[in-house]
Amino acid sequence: MGLTEHSPAESLATRFTEWRGWKPWVVSFAAWTVLGLFTWQQRYFAVVLRGHDIPWIEPLPTALASAWLWALFTPAILRIAARYPLGEEGWVRTSLPVHLLAAACLAACDAVADHLLGPWVEPYPAQPVRSRFLRELFVNAFSYGAVVGVAHGLRFYTLYRERQAEAERLHAQLAEANLESLKAQLQPHFLFNTLNAAAELVHQDAEAAERMIARLGTLLRRSVETWREHEVELRTELDAVAAYLDIVSVRFPERVELKMRVDPEALDALVPPFVLQPIVENAVRHGIGPLRAGGLVEIACTVEGGRLTVSVRDDGQGAPPEPLSEGVGLSNTRRRLQTMYGDNCEFKVSAHPEGGTQVTLSLPFRSAKAVSPIAR
Repeated sequence: MGLTEHSPAESLATRFTEWRGWKPWVVSFAAWTVLGLFTWQQRYFAVVLRGHDIPWIEPLPTALASAWLWALFTPAILRIAARYPLGEEGWVRTSLPVHLLAAACLAACDAVADHLLGPWVEPYPAQPVRSRFLRELFVNAFSYGAVVGVAHGLRFYTLYRERQAEAERLHAQLAEANLESLKAQLQPHFLFNTLNAAAELVHQDAEAAERMIARLGTLLRRSVETWREHEVELRTELDAVAAYLDIVSVRFPERVELKMRVDPEALDALVPPFVLQPIVENAVRHGIGPLRAGGLVEIACTVEGGRLTVSVRDDGQGAPPEPLSEGVGLSNTRRRLQTMYGDNCEFKVSAHPEGGTQVTLSLPFRSAKAVSPIAR
């Protein structure tokens, strides 16, 4: 058997009932002192309005004595509130009687204490305990209920914060699992396409097939190295694109030309690994592939206004009039970006004015020089 796990509510109740150190006592006595001073003023003005002339300080000892007595009661009330919470299933039968009994007992203790302390703090004749109990019952019950109310308010607020934090953790874990799933889908997609191409070349050009498999091994090794990283430097991603086009050039010699226009600052930008390869693959297969003469793939990377903009354009046959349908590569790329950056990224597929198709993505610029590898 492993360690016993406690539910969030149980752990919350444990923390809630803790009353350690001097700070809780200071807070309790300070709060009740403020209430005692307010009661003192109320008692003074009540006597004055009835036509009695008394020193203004006279009601103070009585008010503070009662307030400080309830400050001593507060830890016990908090423990009872944590042990018997209100509002849960069956609380009318279980918790409510306990609170009514506790309120009556503490009211009785207050009456006894007032009777014993009366000769020292009150200038009035002593009253029987029963009379004090009945006279102060409503006020004492209200004081008990106020402490229980504050206790439940703090409890529900803490529980809300705990659940909010738990929801954020679950959301992050879900996003992490979703991202790993998308990466797992994307890389086999590219792998199978390349292996199928190599299989076609085996009987036509064994040497070319061998070169393609060797370059695929290099690319897969790079993939394994970045598997656990959510972001890599753009220069690493561009190297992966070049390796992919090396594979393409084996199958289609001199059919695909690559041009890059990259700002030096952009090379240090952090991007998701293998985010450009499916875009370039889409340009090669669907843009340039149908053309007998081949074509150009142009990659432009710029940094402006705190954002990295990467565009991949081919001069192939162009986008059809209807919206482009996205295959596994492009759809996964879009979903990966949304998972990682939410609304802080853009992914657009459009027809280029000079012909061909252009895919543009815009991400917040984060330099690898300013980010620890652990934080990626």
